[in-house]
Amino acid sequence: MAIPVWEVIAQIAAFPEIAQARQEAVRAHFETDGVQAALKQRRLLRSCLVSQNLAVRQAMQAEQLELAMTLLRKQKQTTPERGANKREM
Repeated sequence: MAIPVWEVIAQIAAFPEIAQARQEAVRAHFETDGVQAALKQRRLLRSCLVSQNLAVRQAMQAEQLELAMTLLRKQKQTTPERGANKREM
């Protein structure tokens, strides 16, 4: 049984509203505390994996993830951000 043309047109007309609602739902999801914490931890893990710091790399090889993350956090606290000198000029 074929779908009447006016129903197809009504469905197509609803696409922008559906897309907007979906976009808002996705945005709300990524703004939640749990997702933000997971993303922060994921960025930290990625930084550990590519770190040039020997202590961090050794901790990763020894499967001591918490130690590696702690070392990297301390390193980031003691080193200035890239481009910090450029901003001051």
